[in-house]
Amino acid sequence: MTSYTNSTFWELTTDGVTTLAANNQPNYDRTSRIVAFSVAFILGLVGNTFVFIWIYRHRREKTRFHTYVLYLAIADLSVLFFPILGELIIEVKGKVWYSGDFLCRLFHVAQSVALFSSSFMLAGIAIDRYHSVTHPLKKQLPASGVIGTCWLAAFLLSLPQFHIFQKRERGGHYYCKTPFANRNDWQLKVYFTYVTLCAYVIPFCVMCFTYSCILHRLWLGQGSRMFQTKSSWQRTSRWRTLKMTFVIIGVYIICQTPYFLTEMILLYSKDEVARNFNKVLYAIFAIFAVCNSTANPYVFLYFNVFNTTKKASSDSGKTNQTNILEQSQYSMAASKFKGRPSNGTGTDKASTEPLQPATDNI
Repeated sequence: MTSYTNSTFWELTTDGVTTLAANNQPNYDRTSRIVAFSVAFILGLVGNTFVFIWIYRHRREKTRFHTYVLYLAIADLSVLFFPILGELIIEVKGKVWYSGDFLCRLFHVAQSVALFSSSFMLAGIAIDRYHSVTHPLKKQLPASGVIGTCWLAAFLLSLPQFHIFQKRERGGHYYCKTPFANRNDWQLKVYFTYVTLCAYVIPFCVMCFTYSCILHRLWLGQGSRMFQTKSSWQRTSRWRTLKMTFVIIGVYIICQTPYFLTEMILLYSKDEVARNFNKVLYAIFAIFAVCNSTANPYVFLYFNVFNTTKKASSDSGKTNQTNILEQSQYSMAASKFKGRPSNGTGTDKASTEPLQPATDNI
């Protein structure tokens, strides 16, 4: 299973729910599948293009999180071109492989690197947010190191695909397939369990642990103010960044969980369960699994373009009386610090202290 699609795990066997029919025709609606892949590719390409444009226009105010979003967008774009567009072309050609054996193997390695890197980048972002929140006084993790580790791990863990997938002849045509004989093959179980651990279980566990710790830390620092929509904490850009990250992770879990859970159930269940499973639902889960790469850019654009525009419009509608009142409140708050001992630099000691809590270092 290099990608979550029919030419990969679905074709690992010769009979059962995850297979082609005996006449080499898929047991799902090909037209619907082509349309679904086309829509996912176009939406993802448009969304990620806008993300690249936004990052380029804001390159002078580039932050650490922008760096992570840039490489997440690159990973999502690679998912669009290799698993989604690649499978779309193969589907249109009736799954017949016209290139050589080496390109067959290389193609599936590229698909695997794309999918692994997308999951690992989300896990890397989670680790970076965790370190920033729970260890605010320590040196931040190097973004280049985290990103490089994610991509290197994706490449190394994808190398087995080069050995597993081969160009094979069947019925007078050549296909890029695996050597697994049937669904009950123990090698197939080991292989797909390995893929599930790398592509889903490990990133999922990392995200759950890190964001549970983040929520616990923020609750200790902010308490119930975390959930007050008009609190000063929720008006900070750090809260918006954290909330956007939560949504991206949530989309990942929603898209990936049904597919991997279904595959593992079918893989280790009795033959009757596999034969009776709804093939259309299975196909929907498989296509839905790659849609998080289509959704990610729109989540980013919503929080950084639409919300920002809305906030700017709201701020521009303030009256002079409101602005004067806010300035007066700020002056009253600042006056409380007057009279404190000087720190020897000509400024008040209080003025050098951060007003935001340490947990805002997100």
